[in-house]
Amino acid sequence: APLALLCPPLSAEAPEVEVYARNRAVDGEENTLNCFVSGFYPASIDIALLRNGEPMIGVQYGDMSFNDKWYFQRLVHAPFVPHRGDIYVCRVTHSRRTRS
Repeated sequence: APLALLCPPLSAEAPEVEVYARNRAVDGEENTLNCFVSGFYPASIDIALLRNGEPMIGVQYGDMSFNDKWYFQRLVHAPFVPHRGDIYVCRVTHSRRTRS
């Protein structure tokens, strides 16, 4: 007999966004800026790391994966050197909403 896997359809969910430095941020010292985006569906998403409103250089995108509830998640990161007065933003555009 055929075996069927029944899964309830996922409803569209807005992403949760966490932005953090790999190490404690010290003015003038190299570090890595991380943006972890999770809990979203569908998978279509745009994630951008910005420094003072401009796209950061050297941004790397981790593979899209699933969390324990089968919603998508992704880690985006870039090297950066923090300086007093700089503003860093992870801008996320998803079909449900845009967050910064």
